Amino acid sequence: MRKTRIYTFVLICALMLTGCTKPKSTPKTSLQNVIACSKSLGEMWQLSGGKLAGITDDGKELGKNIKVVGTLMRPSVEKIIAMKPSLVLITGDIPTQQKVKKALTDASINVKTVNVDDFQDYDRYMKEFTKMNKREDLYQKNVVDVKKRIQVLKEKVNFKKQSYLMIRVSSMKNKVLKNDYFGCEIVNDMNMVNIAQDDRALDDINVEEIMKKNPDYIFVVYQGEEKQAQEAYNKIASMPGWDQLSALKKNHVKVLPKNYFQFKPNAKWDQAYQYLYDYLA
Repeated sequence: MRKTRIYTFVLICALMLTGCTKPKSTPKTSLQNVIACSKSLGEMWQLSGGKLAGITDDGKELGKNIKVVGTLMRPSVEKIIAMKPSLVLITGDIPTQQKVKKALTDASINVKTVNVDDFQDYDRYMKEFTKMNKREDLYQKNVVDVKKRIQVLKEKVNFKKQSYLMIRVSSMKNKVLKNDYFGCEIVNDMNMVNIAQDDRALDDINVEEIMKKNPDYIFVVYQGEEKQAQEAYNKIASMPGWDQLSALKKNHVKVLPKNYFQFKPNAKWDQAYQYLYDYLA
């Protein structure tokens, strides 16, 4: 009987201690303090229902209360760390941002690299982001519905097969764009062929090689400050032989809008398709 009383007493004490101890819970990452290191990524996060705390200067118009954390090419590690973000989104196609990723990771900051090279990539990341923000309805609006409109427009395309060259120009560097560039995917869907795709001689702007291929269209994408980018293109256009290209003679040189063809169009991807379709029609 005495042993029974002792056992009961010990059991009651154990239960009391258990009741006073808070159960352990799995910590959840807050998504209220997110920083994006490009306008495009910041816009994707907002389109998925998330709120931004910080952005690089190319996306400062995304919200007046969003802090600027450096430039697209050089995000400020110090400013980002000072904000103690729960998540930092960086782009994988800018080498300097990979250095930023390492510094942030070393500082135990949660970093996610996002590579968007085509609409399929946009679809995949938006599915992930809307799930993180518990806004699957926005996936329907900003991805599924956009995809349907793109498909309808692609089915209308009946242009004859023609060739093109797409170049991106800026005060820093000029580049021939190949099919891994998202804008080229849109042009390719208009039944056009990129003359640079399988030509290593066109890894850089080579007027002699361009003259040999003589594309039907030339598309130009300005990067950075527009006036400086225009000056960079004018230098290319002044090279001997450029004015003899068929695209020049037929007035088939087109400077494409930056919001569709330099920055990822995101929820306006269908509008980028429509813009190009209307130009070629």
